[in-house]
Formats: sequence, structure tokens, C-alpha cells
Amino acid sequence: MFRLLAVFSSFCLAIIYAPVFASPAPPDNPESALKKIHDEVKEFGMRPGEDFISAEVFIGKEDDDDTNKDIHVLIMIQSKDGITRMKVQVTYMERSKEDPRIKDAKETKYFVCRVDGNALKIENADYKDKEMGPLADEILKAVKNKKKLIRGLWGSGSCRTPWTSRDFFRTK
Repeated sequence: MFRLLAVFSSFCLAIIYAPVFASPAPPDNPESALKKIHDEVKEFGMRPGEDFISAEVFIGKEDDDDTNKDIHVLIMIQSKDGITRMKVQVTYMERSKEDPRIKDAKETKYFVCRVDGNALKIENADYKDKEMGPLADEILKAVKNKKKLIRGLWGSGSCRTPWTSRDFFRTK
């Protein structure tokens, strides 16, 4: 009985303290997160009269109000001559001193990726390698949140758009 209790208590201690001694998770591969961003944004499809796919999101506080967020992200995907490129523009905003409701662009950075099937390669970036992983994760989260918000608006009937929701989010 004592041996069973000792084994059980050791097991409980191992479960409790395992997170303390566990090694931190390796940083995400920025290319895999960027490929997921590409796949998510590609579902938006092209607008009539345009030959590219685009999406705009904001990064910042966790809420649906983009006015509370200070980082604007524009994602553009275009295929020309069999080559698909995704260009991401990240603009860091700061509130105006005269009117705090207005935000001015403080700094803009870019990165360009080439997409070949399931492979994505970063061709050019204004960011260091260690900055790309966390940034890509934040952008991916913002894109998914925007898609969820748009789907919710269309489901409620409170959003009017020239595209139907069936056409807007294309399935593979």
C-alpha cells in the first residue's frame, strides 16, 4: 500500500512540475506561418476588376475595434507569368498630438515572399529573422479574426457587399 501511494504521489508531482522544467517551445518557422497567411488571404479572392488579392488587418489589443490597434498590415497576393508573390506592408502608427483619434504613419516596413505550390520563400524583408516569426504569428491571428468577424456580420445580415459570402471565402 505504501509503495502504491509513493508511486501515485511521484506521478502527481511529475504532472505538477513538468511545465516548470519543460524546455521552451521552439520558435515558429516564419515561412510556415507566412504560408498559412497566404492560404487564409487567398480565400478572400479577387475583387471585380482587380488582378490581385488583398486584405487589410490591424494588429494590437485583443478586441474587434481596429481604432484601438496601432499596427496596420496590408497583404497583397499576385500571380504573374506563373510566379506567385505575396507582399506584406506593415505600417506602425502613432496617435496625433492634436487629435488622439487620428493616427499618423510613423514607420513602414515590407517583406516579399515567393510562393511555389506548398513552398514559400522570403525573397526580401525589412525585418530581422528573429522578428519575422512573432510578427507572422500576429498577422495570422489578425487575418483569422477578421475572417471570423466578416463571417459573423454576413451571417447576421448586417453587412452588405457586392460578393456573396459563398464567393468571398472560396473553398479549396
